[in-house]
Amino acid sequence: MASGTGINSLSPRQAANARAIVAVGQRLGFPRKAYIIAIATALQESNLGEDPTHSKPNRDGDAGVFQQRVKPGWYGTLEQVNDINYAATVFYEGKKITDAKPGGAGPVGYTIPGLKQIKGWELLPVTVAAQKVQVSAFPTAYAKHEKRATRIVDDVLASGGG
Repeated sequence: MASGTGINSLSPRQAANARAIVAVGQRLGFPRKAYIIAIATALQESNLGEDPTHSKPNRDGDAGVFQQRVKPGWYGTLEQVNDINYAATVFYEGKKITDAKPGGAGPVGYTIPGLKQIKGWELLPVTVAAQKVQVSAFPTAYAKHEKRATRIVDDVLASGGG
């Protein structure tokens, strides 16, 4: 990794994930702040995909860059949550439950909230918006990544987007 805090401080895998997260947000019509929230979340949850354990389910059944649950009735399959484009889309848009399972997120028709479902997310601090999507046991953990996430997003946007 190079020095600094922006895109040049990332490994090739992290940089590709950051670019993909921004590109998905752009494609979905989200503004810059959404990309910062998503990148800060991915930094906290998996070091933007650099954590070698992120691609396999943890003890809670979470995997992928955003640590999304792969148990039946949740975010999707292991293959899906490990696909950065799918995972980022679900982070931004949420996931509608189409096949309810015991121990799942909710009944058929329920939407696991993404950023889109968080009322007023645009006005919330980055760490609060991230927590409302992730529902982490460490609700303020995302705050420490805000400055770096902002720099990464600005670098990605300055280079022509995702």
